[in-house]
Amino acid sequence: MKILVIGGTVFLGKHIVKKALKRKHDVTIFHRGKHNTEFEQNVKEIFGDRRKEIHKLERENFDYVIDTCGYFPGDVEKSVNVLKGNIDKYLFVSSISVYKNFNVDEITEESPVEYKEEEELENKITNETYGPYKARCERVVRENLKEKSVVVRPGLIAGPGDPSDRFTYWVKRIEKGGKIIAPGKKSKRIQFIDVRDLAEWIIKLGEDKKSGIYNAVGPSKNINMEELLNICRTEINKKARFIWMDENFLLKEEVIPWSDLPLWLPDSMNMGGMMKVSKKMAAENGLSYRKVRDTINDTLKWFNNNRTELKAGLDLEKEKKLIKKYNKI
Repeated sequence: MKILVIGGTVFLGKHIVKKALKRKHDVTIFHRGKHNTEFEQNVKEIFGDRRKEIHKLERENFDYVIDTCGYFPGDVEKSVNVLKGNIDKYLFVSSISVYKNFNVDEITEESPVEYKEEEELENKITNETYGPYKARCERVVRENLKEKSVVVRPGLIAGPGDPSDRFTYWVKRIEKGGKIIAPGKKSKRIQFIDVRDLAEWIIKLGEDKKSGIYNAVGPSKNINMEELLNICRTEINKKARFIWMDENFLLKEEVIPWSDLPLWLPDSMNMGGMMKVSKKMAAENGLSYRKVRDTINDTLKWFNNNRTELKAGLDLEKEKKLIKKYNKI
């Protein structure tokens, strides 16, 4: 296939390009030139800001467009309008954040999404506007491209190259060892997807000429927080010791869910459904998963070879103080 990747220079986009090249596709990336784009094989690059210079793609023809960086509906609409007559399929990378209600036992592709009116969104991306903006972007793609459109809604994406460090925090913290705060209920279900599995599947959706909407979460079997941390300990540092703390204590001590302790969503947030997203449709349409231990080990290896400081996670001194205080209760 002749593939256009809009973005393609950071986390998911870079893995998509690598997977496409490995599968012998002809790849063009449209990007602003702000990140390193060294790939092992030749990739055609078209430089431009999608908001102002999408016209550079007017005379190009592609079998498959993969839009990895659409956040505002106006920007996505410009891309769609320029490309719709010259493509076979257009895949938009959205997010499970589009869903309206996370206080549910399961979320499927049929669950309601939240659009909000344009004037409510203030033309900037925040925790509150990210999901509704993505939902409006989806609508632009689907209404304009109909059967040419594919929408993928990933959950938390993990693996080598992750710039957020949300999954990586646990890998690195367990490598360091000692007493480690583990938040809330051991049995609380969590979900994430390895970026390489997601990237490969996105290419496969194009090869198979699929249309429609798909959630993209993992791993293959349901897993809870205790199970994930235990696998990390087994793979990385068997001497690490988890101190399971009541989430009310953590909240009282101003520990921030998802940021200080990634993957933790306390019951009081009414967000349990965010980790109970159905993967049935994706699995039936070709999504496959590597083992959790492979994601853990490969993430650690990548971080240690490329990075030194985490962008997410609890400060070690604060963690020590919290453990000391908790032990006195």
